[in-house]
Amino acid sequence: MCKQNLCIVQCQHHYRMILISTDSKSWMAPETVGFSFTDKSDIWSLGCILLDMMTCFVLSAEEITSLLQDIRQDTSCLEGVLTPMQNGDNSSSPLFPILCVMLQIQPSMRPTAKDLTDVPFIRECLSIAGVSLVNLKKSLPPKITDVLLEGGIESVLEYMRAFWDVEEVQAEAIQHLASFVRDKSALPYLLTFTESITVAMKTHVDSLKLQVDGCSLLLEILSQEVAAENLRKVGVIPDLLSVLRNFLHNEQICFSCCGILWSLAVSEKNVDRALLKSAVPVTSAVLQEHLQNGTVTESACSALWALSLQGCLTENEYEPTTALLLDALRMNLGRPVLVKNACLALASLLRLSETAALRFIMDSKGSGINLIKDAYHLHFDDPEVVETICMLMNEMVQYDDVVLDMLCQKMEDLLSEIKCCFQSSMVCRSHCDNKGWMLRILFLVMDFIFLK
Repeated sequence: MCKQNLCIVQCQHHYRMILISTDSKSWMAPETVGFSFTDKSDIWSLGCILLDMMTCFVLSAEEITSLLQDIRQDTSCLEGVLTPMQNGDNSSSPLFPILCVMLQIQPSMRPTAKDLTDVPFIRECLSIAGVSLVNLKKSLPPKITDVLLEGGIESVLEYMRAFWDVEEVQAEAIQHLASFVRDKSALPYLLTFTESITVAMKTHVDSLKLQVDGCSLLLEILSQEVAAENLRKVGVIPDLLSVLRNFLHNEQICFSCCGILWSLAVSEKNVDRALLKSAVPVTSAVLQEHLQNGTVTESACSALWALSLQGCLTENEYEPTTALLLDALRMNLGRPVLVKNACLALASLLRLSETAALRFIMDSKGSGINLIKDAYHLHFDDPEVVETICMLMNEMVQYDDVVLDMLCQKMEDLLSEIKCCFQSSMVCRSHCDNKGWMLRILFLVMDFIFLK
């Protein structure tokens, strides 16, 4: 096409788009007239755009506008437009049948966006256009993969960089890196490890296995020195939160991610408070989802405790978080680690908010004081659990209403029992520091109660 004709076509198309834009409602789906908008309405509009593009050299702007209005009432008029556009051998564009299903009057009859990307012709077009949302899985011959993985750490990392878009490669490489993590020779590479893992997880967000293995390996890396600092350098928190939102029902991912958040939050250096604040609602959602899974709940409680210590909870989050932690205790009271983590988190919340303290004693499912009693009687021989219970009671006596409730529940009897036990127990004599510290707390708490 010569430049003159090309300019004419471009001008015609520009003029056509100006005319159509004056009546953009012609692209709106039939149901939107009654103010009913869904994802299927967007499919109709996309179909109208495709139809306009396909008929650019067949219909004028006025004709296409009229056609778009007519098909809202009767889509059979599409055939009268598309049939003349068939080739001499009666073959039609691969888009013709796609258009017909996109422009169905009933929304339920239209495909979803995912359905469209599953159509081979659409997938091919999107692939050529370089759209990364289309999950065209690539693979390598097994022999090549085996050879590349035979090398050391640097070989594996180079392998991951070279084939970043091949899910199978990234998944196998992450598994291979796991065999190096505890080796001292891996220490200089920990930052590169975390960068490569997070890139793989962000690139292949739909791969459940890769996400599970990646989160587990990041948690394993945290057991090494300077690991938390490395994770902060690569900005892992937003990626972890995104993974949690996408895989909220996956127990292993939730366990690993909450463990990583706890480790990052308890670190005192270079903590990004704004990022940690955004982790609170996601961590609460994990706890709510997995209340019956003791292992995940332990991890989520520890993360909430660390987040509360960093001052990441807002005033509006104190009360619902307290209620959630009480639920976690009720459903997992026999797990000592969970009881310890939940009591530490509750102590931190009560230290900050009287609202949390009132919710603790007035929760609709039962008072937290009764939970403390039950927890003590189950774990009276575990000094660490008893210590956290004492810490929680120390925060409770800040508030008059809570102290009155403690008196009504005869908490002084429990305190006397704990005091007697920790003065004479052989178990506690092996934990002298803990015993002395706990007894000081007990005397303080008992003084508060008896003074009231």
